[in-house]
Order: sequence, then structure tokens, then C-alpha cells
Amino acid sequence: MANKTLNARLITRNNTAANFTATNPILLSGEMGVERDTKKFKFGDGVTAWNALPYASANPAIIKTTNPATTDSAYDLGVVWLNTVSKKGFLLADNTPGAAVWKQIVTSEDIVVVGDMSKALFATIDPAGGYVDKAKTADKLTSARQIALTGDASGSVNFDGSANVSLAAVLANVVAGGVATKVTVDAKGRVTAIHALEASDIPAITLSKVTDAGSAASKNVGNAVGNVVVVAADGKIDSSLIPSIALTDVFEAASQAAMLALSGAEKGDICVRSDLNKSFILKQAPYSNLDNWVELKTPTDAVLSVNGQTGAITLTTSHIAEGTNLYWTQARFNTAFAAKASTELSDSADLIYKTDTLILDGGN
Repeated sequence: MANKTLNARLITRNNTAANFTATNPILLSGEMGVERDTKKFKFGDGVTAWNALPYASANPAIIKTTNPATTDSAYDLGVVWLNTVSKKGFLLADNTPGAAVWKQIVTSEDIVVVGDMSKALFATIDPAGGYVDKAKTADKLTSARQIALTGDASGSVNFDGSANVSLAAVLANVVAGGVATKVTVDAKGRVTAIHALEASDIPAITLSKVTDAGSAASKNVGNAVGNVVVVAADGKIDSSLIPSIALTDVFEAASQAAMLALSGAEKGDICVRSDLNKSFILKQAPYSNLDNWVELKTPTDAVLSVNGQTGAITLTTSHIAEGTNLYWTQARFNTAFAAKASTELSDSADLIYKTDTLILDGGN
């Protein structure tokens, strides 16, 4: 059979990169898809969707938004992986399945950054261009240093930077210690002298400035009206300022002679005469003068005696005559009761008399 030649034009499956990404088709095995705008193409395997297929190239660059992993091993050695987010590139050095080794491509910018990091770790640069072997940060000082206070306070402490330290300050002595009511201070506020308080140090204080002095503080001393009385040298108030006070005592006497012999009686005292059942008051001294004793009168409507008896009285029927009201006696009762008829008794209706007729009712 002879070969025939046909004049034809073959159109390969094509689209824009964005449309391929959006539709994410699965190409047939060996089918080629071309991105018209990027001029890149892929070959299908009949299984893998477009977005997961690598671009066809002898040594293509892989454009991704992430860094490669050890599982990304289905590429030729030497292929370049570019992370468009971090702007970092990686080179496939080992494509062992599941254990791919990707090496980051170091740029001049990365070298500058590393250099800046090195500078940050050291204090200065030596004249030869290298770094001095002294760190900017450390756990402690090579040699401890002493921190000391001088002047108005003293104290010191060693510090090596490994831990916090406390410094106990001791104030310089200016004056001897003690309790004082008056002090002198210098411009720094230090007490330079202590003194006892003198009368001249206390300013005059008027009564108007004292809030709790009391009303007596504003009064004059003396014995006039409104004055405050002062205690005399003997610790007592002058007797001329005290009115007379009578304290009454009560005495008992069985006779006039005994009353006139009451040596302790004073003006205002009372004597009860048991012989007269009367009381007397001493109006003035002396107590031995009968005229100085005045009888205390009792009200005229008071009971002075009962049935002619006075004092503690016990009355019996023998003291009071019967008059029209006779006393009760058994004999008088018997006589009065015997004179009564049975019909006068309170229960006379219940009594049976010999004139009554008795009817026995046996019931219906």
C-alpha cells in the first residue's frame, strides 16, 4: 500500500495559564497542553490534573508558592524550585523518592543579611576587617566590679552581672542620736543639731485659737458673779463662798433631861421623846437650853387614840361596849333559832310535814 501525504495543520490543545489553572483538566496520556501567554507546556499522563503536572522542559524551573519538601522528588536533578512568596530559590540535589534533598540558593542579598547578623553578635570590628571576639551580651562579667557609695552615705557591693545584688547604704552621722523637741537641718535636709525646746520657741496662743478649752477658760478668777473660784493654800475653797448647810441627825431620848444632855446635837437635829411620843427640833445652840427645842406639831386630823387607848393598841370585846350591836354567842344563837318556825328555813319547801299527803307514783 502506497503512502499518502496529506496537507494538514494540527492545532494542539491550548489555553491561557489562568484558564488552565481554573479548569484544571486531566490531559490524556501523551496529550500536550500549551499556555499561549507563557509559552510553556505540559504533557498529560491520563491521571494527574493540570495544576499538579510539571511543565515539560529539559531542566524546567518549578514555580510554587511554598518551599519544596522531601516528598517533592519527581523531578530531574538540577531542577530549580522558586517560591514566589518568600522569593527564595532551591536546587534539587537528590531525587530519591520520598527523600528528596533541596538546597537553598544563596544570593548576594542573603550574604549581606548574614553579615549584618554577624555584626550584631560582636562589639566592634578590628582594623583587619574581622570581628573582635567580644560579645555584646553575656551571662556575667569576666571580672566582677565593685559598686560603692560615697559622700553622705557609704556602702559597697560586688557585681558580676550573674544575678541581682542589693547595696545596704549607711548614712553618715551628723549628730548623736536621741530624742529632741527642736532640731536644726542643713540645705540637704540633714539634722545637724538638736536642742531642748525653750519658752521663747513657743508662740503666744490666744484663747480664740484653742477649740477645746471649755467655757471656764474664758472666765476671770475671783469670788464675784461669773468668776472662777480658786482653791486656797490649804486645798479648800474659802468658807465665805460656801453657804451654810444643815445636816440633820435624829436622836432618841426617854426624858427631858436626856434630851438636854444630847451633846452631839446641832442646829436642825431632831429628838424623838419616847416618853411623850413627840418629836422636837433644835432651832439653835445650845442643846442644853429647853427653849431651843421646838416641838414638831402633828396634823390635827390624825388618830391620836382609839377607844381612849394610845400607843400600840390591841382591841378585844372587853374594851368596847356592845351598844345596839350585840356580840355573837352560842347561847344567843340557840335562843334565836329555837324561836323560828321550820317554814322560815331557806329550804322549807323541800321538807315533809306530818300534815302532808304522800303519793307514791309507780309510773305508767
